[in-house]
Amino acid sequence: EIAAKKEAELEKKRAAEEAKAKREAEIAAKKEAELEKKRAAEEAKAKRDAEIAAKKAAQLAAAAKREKKQAAQDSVKKASRGVTISLFGFGNKDSGDTDSSSSSDSEAPAGVPTITGWKQNRDGSVTGRISGSSAFTNGDPVTTSPIVGKAVGGTVVKTKSGSRYFLSGGAPSGPTPAQIAAEKRAQQQAETKRKQEEAAAKKAAEAEARKQAALEKKRQQEEEAAKR
Repeated sequence: EIAAKKEAELEKKRAAEEAKAKREAEIAAKKEAELEKKRAAEEAKAKRDAEIAAKKAAQLAAAAKREKKQAAQDSVKKASRGVTISLFGFGNKDSGDTDSSSSSDSEAPAGVPTITGWKQNRDGSVTGRISGSSAFTNGDPVTTSPIVGKAVGGTVVKTKSGSRYFLSGGAPSGPTPAQIAAEKRAQQQAETKRKQEEAAAKKAAEAEARKQAALEKKRQQEEEAAKR
């Protein structure tokens, strides 16, 4: 009878220990499931944040590119107002054998179109308004092909393609120092802004990388704690 009683007590103790172990296993499994759920949520959030940061960086880069292009376009508009028509292949063809690029006259020779309000561009072409041409209406804005030599008012100039034009007026009205400086400033400002936006995007990406590393470290610590 004593042995039976002792055996019953041992069985009861064993059953209690098994029940306790089962509860602890269930608690550990539940805790692990919660940690996994939390980790999955943090990883999903980190992924969304990384995607947002990448998208923002791409938008900043695209905006910087658009602004740089717009700044270049604005500087060109400031330097040259209005739309011009290219005169490549037009004008009065020079039938003589002279090598002179220009000749001085008070008015245009017969058959030579006149360009007024003109300026010589950086590539050597001349932009202005044409008159006396059979191909264009008087007052049309035009741009010639590059001329031979320097444009001088009151002279007939010849383009490299052989066309001749009379430049009415005095000194050329090319881009002023102020316009050139404004163009340079606009380009510098666009470049500075682009670099600032790139630096901001890089900083955001580095911050996101640090956040990911911290989340991974925290996850490992939680796993180790759960095992203990």
